[in-house]
Amino acid sequence: MRIGVFVCQCGTNIAATVSTERVASAAMALRDVVHAESIQYTCSDPGQRTVIAAAHKYALDRVVIAACSPRMHETTFQRTMAQAGINPFMMEMVNIREHCSWIHSDMEVATEKAIDLVSMGVAKVRGQTPLFSSHVPVVSEVLIIGGGVAGIQAALDIADAGMPVTLVERGPTIGGNMARLDKTFPTLDCSSCILTPRMVEVKHHENIRLMVNSEVEQVRGYIGNFEVDIRKKATCVDEEKCTGCQICEQKCPSEAPDEFNAGVGETKAISIAFPQAVPLVASLRKEYCRLYIKGKCGICKKVCPADAVDYEQEDELHTEKFGAIVVA
Repeated sequence: MRIGVFVCQCGTNIAATVSTERVASAAMALRDVVHAESIQYTCSDPGQRTVIAAAHKYALDRVVIAACSPRMHETTFQRTMAQAGINPFMMEMVNIREHCSWIHSDMEVATEKAIDLVSMGVAKVRGQTPLFSSHVPVVSEVLIIGGGVAGIQAALDIADAGMPVTLVERGPTIGGNMARLDKTFPTLDCSSCILTPRMVEVKHHENIRLMVNSEVEQVRGYIGNFEVDIRKKATCVDEEKCTGCQICEQKCPSEAPDEFNAGVGETKAISIAFPQAVPLVASLRKEYCRLYIKGKCGICKKVCPADAVDYEQEDELHTEKFGAIVVA
């Protein structure tokens, strides 16, 4: 194992507050470090050539770059490693600019901290194993969990960008808490005037599949390739047939707490959440239905002109693949 440490001065960005020569000297005392030096601008072409030359001269197989944030130059130095014949993932960046020189005015304190950070970087790279880039197929469809205003807007934004979206909502309608509001802060605009058009757009967007009365049960896989189990709960109403006429609700003899209004007031065992619900489809709550409690009723099925009521309906478990998941 042969580790090289390169400490960047970054002009005076680092060198004005951190003694890069002391940091390099301290690094040479660390186990497995065979070369350490201070470079004026490590990210520059001459700086990178210096790193490559040292890698060849000292047969380095691991490298620590003490410089700026990896967010800025990690890719740069990974390319440098590849040119030097070192696995790019055997390089570790230590941020002694944002974490030392820019936040300290005392050179002694900043230098000691930089030495500690470099020591930790060396310890980390010592235990790393080579990795290799590979290409894997990515699923283009996006899953959005939650049909509130955040989920609705996320679905529309992604769908408008041309990507297929599945929007999952555990309740019978999308809209979330915003649908319950009268006005919105700070302009006191009508809540439904803002929300309802978006709800309707979700329902009719060609790139959006809406799954209400559904919950995510399990997620497997990784970014770009998720496999998700979604349970669509039985509502005893066929969504494709129901026209939203509400005759079943009007004739139903069983009362139930009004969940949309947070239990204030009552509705029927079979009902539509609120007049602007999307989808505008009734759902039956078995725990309040006379047919399931007493074993006889069936009025809603008898009066339904679309024959949409189905007491035999069961939960459906869907296993779908997605490339990304948004929890809204």
